[in-house]
Amino acid sequence: MNKNVIFFYFSLLLAIISIIVHGSTYFLNEYYGAYSLVFIIHILIFIPFAIMVLQRKNNFTNISIKSKNPYLSILRILIPNGNNFIYAIIGIVFLYAFINFFATLFLHVINGVPEIIDGKYVLNRKGEITEITQAEYFMQKFHVLRLYSGHWILFSIIPMIYFYFNKKRNF
Repeated sequence: MNKNVIFFYFSLLLAIISIIVHGSTYFLNEYYGAYSLVFIIHILIFIPFAIMVLQRKNNFTNISIKSKNPYLSILRILIPNGNNFIYAIIGIVFLYAFINFFATLFLHVINGVPEIIDGKYVLNRKGEITEITQAEYFMQKFHVLRLYSGHWILFSIIPMIYFYFNKKRNF
């Protein structure tokens, strides 16, 4: 089996897990402990992304800052066999990850970081400690998870699309 096919399925699996984890942060706020291992995704998403970039590294010299849209140029270098629909999907996912990050940061996480101090659930905001309930604690932990998981989707979908269009090419 071709390595690009393996990385396609690996990226697909990471994308599916990332979407499920991210979606669950909107609906679940009961128990966070089951999600303590999902942060391994934080490391795993960079494996296919790094391999994708390394495969395309020689093509990055063609990027012109003076071009109309250098970001689209980068995208076309990363995924040369894509079409406008694929680029639009990546743009929408990027926009969602950007909005999700700042909305969650400024609406929820700015109140403080959830911690357990002396057996009490608290929000720690630059040393200012506010006691909260267990339910609020888990909800705040899910907000922190939501910050990261939106980016997991982006960093798993881009290599998934790349490896999909390059399944037949060996490296």
